[in-house]
Amino acid sequence: MSTAVLVVAAGSISDALENGRRLRASVGDAERLDYASERLAEMLERQLDLFSAQTIQGYTDEGAETAPSAPEDVFATVACQLQLAHVSLAAGEILEGADADRLDVALDGLSATGAAVQDEVNAVAGVIQGYESRGMTSPDADSAVRTLLHECDATINAITQQTVKGVSKPIIAVRNTALIKQSLDWLGKNLPDGLLQALNTNAKRFVRIALRCVTSALDWLHRFVPLAAISWARDAIQRLLDRLSDEEAPEAVVGWVIDVDGCRQAVRDLLAGPGLDVTALDNATDEVRRLAGKYERLMNLAGLTAVGIGTLGGVAHWFGPAAPQLLIAVGVADMLLIAAVLLAAMDHLDTGNFTRFVTGVQGLVTKAAR
Repeated sequence: MSTAVLVVAAGSISDALENGRRLRASVGDAERLDYASERLAEMLERQLDLFSAQTIQGYTDEGAETAPSAPEDVFATVACQLQLAHVSLAAGEILEGADADRLDVALDGLSATGAAVQDEVNAVAGVIQGYESRGMTSPDADSAVRTLLHECDATINAITQQTVKGVSKPIIAVRNTALIKQSLDWLGKNLPDGLLQALNTNAKRFVRIALRCVTSALDWLHRFVPLAAISWARDAIQRLLDRLSDEEAPEAVVGWVIDVDGCRQAVRDLLAGPGLDVTALDNATDEVRRLAGKYERLMNLAGLTAVGIGTLGGVAHWFGPAAPQLLIAVGVADMLLIAAVLLAAMDHLDTGNFTRFVTGVQGLVTKAAR
C-alpha cells in the first residue's frame, strides 16, 4: 500500500470540494463566478499533473510492464478521478447558464468519496503505527485450531459477500449487454482514437479536464490488472455474466470464480497436522479477522468507483461528438473494475497467481502451520 498515493487522492478531493463550493456560492454573480471557475479549473489541472507524477508503476519508457499498483491506491485514485470528472462537467454546465443542481450532486458524490479515502488513509496509518488490536489467547492447540478454522470460514464468507457487492455495482452501472460485449473486446487494447482526439483545444476547458480525468482513471485501472491477466479476466467476466444471467445464486457464481472451495480445503489441510504452535495460531486468527475488515474497506472504495462510472455513463451526452467513444471508455472501465475486484478477492484468499499485495487467508494459515 502507498500512503503517498492515498494522501494525494484525499488532498485532491479536499481542494476540489473547497473550490467547487466556492463556485457554487458564486452562482448569480458573474464576476465572482468567473474568478471561482478559473480557480477550480486551475486546481483540477494541477491535481491531474500530480496524479501523473505518481506514475511510478505501470510501464517503463520502453513499454515493458512493471509491478502493478496496490488495489487501495487504484480504487481510491480512480474513484477520485471519476468524481472530479463529474464536478468538472457540472462546473462547465454552470458557465453555460445551467442551474447548480448537478454541481450539488457532484459535490455530494465527491464528499462521500473523500470520506472513504480518508478512512483508508487512517487505516493505513494505524497499521504503520501499530494501533491494530490484538489479544486472541487459546488454552491449547486444538482450541486454537478450531477458532482459526471458524475465523477463516467467516472471513472467506465475508470476502465472498463483499465481492458479490463489488461486481454487482459495476454490472448495474452499465446495464447494456451490447456495450458490455464491446467493452470486453477492448480490454487490454488502447483507447478508441476518437476519445483521445477529443482531448483538443476545440473542446471547452472543463470538458477537456473531465476527459483527462477519465483517461487517467483508465490508466490507473490498467495498473492493477496486469497484461497477463487480461485473457483470464475477459473469460472470467464472460462466464460470470453468463451464469448470473441464468439466475444462479451470485454467491455461488462468485465463489466459483475466486475459488473459495479451494481456499477452504487448503486451510483444512494445513491445520490437520500435529505439533502446531498455539501462539502462532492465535496470531493468525487475529490477522485473518483483520483481513476481512481490510477487504470491506477496499470494496467500499470499489463501490464508489462503480458509482463514478455509472454517473459518467449517464452524462455522456455532455461530451458532444466524443460521447460514443466515452461510452466505450466507461464500459472498459467497468470491465476493468470487475476484473480488479475479482483479482483483489483472489489476492486476499491466495487463490490466484496474478497479484500479490497482501498475505491472504491461505498465506496466513501457512505461516501459522510451519
